[in-house]
Amino acid sequence: MKDLINLQDSQGVTPLHKTIQDNDLFLTETLLSIDKINYDIKDDEDNSAIDLLVQKCADNQAWEEMCQRIGFNPRIKTSYFQRRTNLLEVRNSLFVVAALLATITFTAGFTLPGGLNQESGEALLAKKVAFLVFLMSNTLDMCTSMLVLICLVWSMVQDSSNSLLLIDRSMVLLLVAFYSTILAFMTGVYVVIYPKVLWAAIIIIIMCSLIGVSANRTLLYKVLLIPSPKKKQNQRDPMYLLELGKAFPCCVGSSSQKVE
Repeated sequence: MKDLINLQDSQGVTPLHKTIQDNDLFLTETLLSIDKINYDIKDDEDNSAIDLLVQKCADNQAWEEMCQRIGFNPRIKTSYFQRRTNLLEVRNSLFVVAALLATITFTAGFTLPGGLNQESGEALLAKKVAFLVFLMSNTLDMCTSMLVLICLVWSMVQDSSNSLLLIDRSMVLLLVAFYSTILAFMTGVYVVIYPKVLWAAIIIIIMCSLIGVSANRTLLYKVLLIPSPKKKQNQRDPMYLLELGKAFPCCVGSSSQKVE
């Protein structure tokens, strides 16, 4: 039955929509306590269950007390993590990634492209536009990574709702740091090699731009999950075969012969 709690009817209404609309406080509390519940599904009127719950809490104190009792704040809007997410595991993962980015950018700030003047200590490429872009993007990467670490530290001493909000916003800042890292790498390599090998600098920029575009999760899903137009019904997903080491026809053929 737990697999049916997010099922929509012909009007896009889920069981959680229905219980809130029917003022069923007990059943709403029960559904919100289930791990698999999805409260962001929208019906045909573009209303999610969380939107209806916000209205109920504003009009009825009993609904507000119910949300406080189960530690559920319907007014908090998140983009990446649900309220039932294991915050400890997510926090630890983000800590590692943000710390690595901060370390990389800190090191890059003292090993500038093109080197330094031995006499004055000034950067040799300081007047180049690409070098200035590298410097700004590297600084942005450093600041956003440190801000992610600060948000994660404060999330450890907040309640569950505020911790979720801080961790969710940390993910947004981390994406900014990712883009800044790619931009810093592109401009840093470009300013060093473009006077000698322009074609190599262009190829590096194109490759890094493709990686930057793939950071968009919607576009990444479309690229990785797009089905082949000539794919047979009994043919497995190529990405799954690649994970099994069977992406090449010769491997598949040899393995099938051994089975026979």
